[in-house]
Amino acid sequence: MQDCLRRAAPIVAGHVTIALLGVVDTAVAGRMPGVAFLAAVGLGSIFAHFVFWLFGFLRMGTTGVTAQAIGANDARGVRLSLLRGAGFGAVLGMLLLLLSPLIVSLAVELYVQDKTLTQPFSQYLTIRFIGAPFALASYAFYGWFLGVNRSALMMVIQTFVIATNIILSPLLAFGFGWGVEGIAWATVAAEILGAVLSLVCVVRILSRVPQLRLSRKIARADLLDVREVRRFFAINTHIFVRTLCMLLAFQFFWLLSASVGNIALAVNTILRQLIEIAAFALDGFALAGEAMAGEQVARYASKKKSLAAVDSVVRVVFVWSCLFALLFAFVYAVAFDSIVAGFTDIEAVRTAAPSYRWFAVFVPVVAVWAYAWDGIFLGLTLTRAIMVCMALAAAGFVLVALPLTALFDNTGLWIALYLFFALRALTLYVAWRRWRKGKGRKEKGNLLR
Repeated sequence: MQDCLRRAAPIVAGHVTIALLGVVDTAVAGRMPGVAFLAAVGLGSIFAHFVFWLFGFLRMGTTGVTAQAIGANDARGVRLSLLRGAGFGAVLGMLLLLLSPLIVSLAVELYVQDKTLTQPFSQYLTIRFIGAPFALASYAFYGWFLGVNRSALMMVIQTFVIATNIILSPLLAFGFGWGVEGIAWATVAAEILGAVLSLVCVVRILSRVPQLRLSRKIARADLLDVREVRRFFAINTHIFVRTLCMLLAFQFFWLLSASVGNIALAVNTILRQLIEIAAFALDGFALAGEAMAGEQVARYASKKKSLAAVDSVVRVVFVWSCLFALLFAFVYAVAFDSIVAGFTDIEAVRTAAPSYRWFAVFVPVVAVWAYAWDGIFLGLTLTRAIMVCMALAAAGFVLVALPLTALFDNTGLWIALYLFFALRALTLYVAWRRWRKGKGRKEKGNLLR
């Protein structure tokens, strides 16, 4: 119990700071005249998150493999996971930057139904893509920090990132008069500085551990190892598809939000920030479980001992996750009106928001089960299972979201989102039971493939 809390506490704190990046952007935009700026920045940050987090496998794949290498005392594997993840992330980020004009044009066509949003939406997104190489490389750095049990260090870096954004966002938006562009530049600057600080910390860690020290010869041999590169892509393909299904489901949610109207979109933008704060915090326990499960499954040669150790991790992760989910639900129930007032002074948005209070309040309690199972499965690198479960949940969400939104407008859309979280948890539980009974043992024996 204590080990889980010790690992999770800095992750929770660090993840809350990352969630606050979007909160700062939304709060600053909410102080601009008119609902268009809030809606444009909200929609732009959502789309940027969608595109960047398509490559979230750089974090998720890195943590599980690194933790398993630690459990097996494989220094070369620890080094490889860092080199492949960060290097591939930087390359993918450069490709996104080169393709950004096309991506932004496509996003405008898909998302912007009110033409007053076109200019601020395009400005925000164009600038955000400048930070893509740094944001994607940071995913791998963060995953590696978790895998080598340096979650406190990750928290410090993420706190630095949000502090930078908190200072720069209002300064550039209002002080320099850059408006929406200032909000975007503040986030990009924070991402760049966070990546640089992560790299400095990685170099210091590697230099202090003799087995992990990098020479030019070692780095080149590791990066060009064909077998290891194939293993890297095999692990991350399932995670990529899983993440794509999840993000497409959320993008469908935002497309339907935009179709309901700018006020509903603005309200959902604020509620989304509440959900993301809770999600990032609760994900801290999932990530602690991910690292713990990865270590435990690689530590024991006996299947029986290995499974018993993983069962213990599962119990601990769920106890802490549920306790914190209830805590978030309580805080949101008590402070909802004050939180909304802190985001915006637009009266129409403040008036509409209370109708959706309880959707924000109970999301942590409903969604926490899916978050926790995701962490366990990723730590065991049971990636095929999480891919299939996410695809089923996303398909179910799409099927019910359209008719529910048509019948009940924004309320129906939130009901569909609740069903999405429930489907994720249910399908993952069924997959776990099947694996636990023996049908997943073949995959367990090949966890690193």
